[in-house]
Amino acid sequence: MRDVVLIHGGSTSGPVWSLMVPHLERRALAVDLPGRNDPTHYATANFTDWAYAVTGQMDAAGMDRVMVVAHSMGGGTMAALARLFPDRVTGVICFAAVVAPDGAPFLEGLNEPQRELMHRRRAEGSAVLPRPVKSPADEKNPLRRLMRDANSTEALAPFFEPVSLEGFAGVHRGLVRLTRDRAIELDRQDLFAERLRAFGAVEVRDLEAGHMAMVTHPRKSAAVIDELCGVFESKEREAAGVDA
Repeated sequence: MRDVVLIHGGSTSGPVWSLMVPHLERRALAVDLPGRNDPTHYATANFTDWAYAVTGQMDAAGMDRVMVVAHSMGGGTMAALARLFPDRVTGVICFAAVVAPDGAPFLEGLNEPQRELMHRRRAEGSAVLPRPVKSPADEKNPLRRLMRDANSTEALAPFFEPVSLEGFAGVHRGLVRLTRDRAIELDRQDLFAERLRAFGAVEVRDLEAGHMAMVTHPRKSAAVIDELCGVFESKEREAAGVDA
């Protein structure tokens, strides 16, 4: 079975996958993208550097060719990874991951209020998004506490970076629709699927959960990722003429 690399979304970090990973049938690496909570990196943060950081963590873990799962803003890093390292990526799974229009700035994959926030923060001279506010209620709820502890400051620069989707042409493509997602609405998730279909067939699965499904529904999230990876692996065996 192929190893899986998990790419977190904006304002979060690798531990956001921690409840889901034990339920996966395959080895998984939840990467930490660099530059979080580090003011020296905010102005220069970009998806290319983050893609190189992912391969560095893959090398350290002894991973060669992998399936990549990206959540939310992680879609930008996943696109860069598939484009820059086609020999390392066999399939991609968008777990409510943003798929911006090919060649457009990443923020064009966001909804209007989200885009307005990015432009407003930039006009104010800020290099980051506001960090989520901690609440005393977080301490009473273990899931809220996990999400709070995984929170990080997010650089604005990558949101204005043009994104190329060309790397998706050479990999298996999957998308998990989170049907109760309020951050990335269903119609936008469907639009992302259409953008992926420009490069060929896309395996789509529905999961009745909200935006942070890996936290709130870790077992079901793992099951749908394992199932999609299994479909891709079967296609690889079929293409190679190997019996399942």
